[in-house]
Amino acid sequence: MTHPAMHALLGAALSACIPAQDNPFPPGKPEDHGFSPSKLDALVHAMHGCVENGEAVGAEILLVADRHTVLHEVAGWRDRAHEIRMQRGASFRLGAMARPFVGTAMQMLSEREELSLGDRVSDYLPSFDNDSQRDITIRYLMQHPDELEHAESVLAAILAAASKMPVEDFLESRLLQPLRLHDTFCNRAAQEPRQRLDNEPQIPSGEGFGMYSTAADYARLLTLWLDGGVYEGDMVLLSADTVRTALTPTDSAESSGEWRYGQCWQIWSFAPSGSESAPLSAFGHGSRDGALALAFPALDLIVCCFTPAASATTRRKMVQLVLDALEPAKPRRG
Repeated sequence: MTHPAMHALLGAALSACIPAQDNPFPPGKPEDHGFSPSKLDALVHAMHGCVENGEAVGAEILLVADRHTVLHEVAGWRDRAHEIRMQRGASFRLGAMARPFVGTAMQMLSEREELSLGDRVSDYLPSFDNDSQRDITIRYLMQHPDELEHAESVLAAILAAASKMPVEDFLESRLLQPLRLHDTFCNRAAQEPRQRLDNEPQIPSGEGFGMYSTAADYARLLTLWLDGGVYEGDMVLLSADTVRTALTPTDSAESSGEWRYGQCWQIWSFAPSGSESAPLSAFGHGSRDGALALAFPALDLIVCCFTPAASATTRRKMVQLVLDALEPAKPRRG
């Protein structure tokens, strides 16, 4: 089993081969960023234990603290049936975790007045022009996505209709390329070979929307929102007001026992075990497969726990262990 300090050494060696602009999360020592190395060891041990006892098929966990990678570990299988081990940088089907990508693009269109979040979905999609769905607005759908199966596909269809571009082309040119998300792609992109990483047939264009991404690319998307819509200090994609509104759940927004919705983002709350501090708020999104990516603004911390199959209990346990590994002196922002 690899000690977190070894990851820093390995990351340093790998980062020497990566252009600085494509490596936004250089390696850092856990203790320099508020983490206990021994407690991160316990986290890695627990992750391997989840695989060994059947709670998860495999997992990849990425911790980015103060924009430095303090842990990047994998365990188990990417594809157990074909005996493919989990590897760092694996490509995962996002499922519902694609909603923040589409939601970000939707907010960009709204700011440019190419659509309004108060518009009715039926204005763009005739199939919604019926008695039960005619008055559903885009904003309502972004705040209550689980009321529709595959809401991300509906949002993608609205995006395509409003932008008058195939959704895969819009996302690629307006979001993925500017953020240099080289390992994120839509399943509808023409002849996209990376879909075959899952040993599944390609999904022909037009038969449904979905996205694939990596833990590192998802962390990049989270930094855009952590920094108020500004990427790497100089690229403004969203206004601070838009970010603030989208990350604030309303009383009417959809909720579960663990989170409430903002606009295409889930807003979570955690408290380190044994801590008398106020609960920590986080935003991000999870999937039905048990994957979860979260950003903690007060700690400048990103936690990505990606898995092809795990329970919701397992993913929350992993995040709780991350927070438990924080030293008491770790300062909060804001």
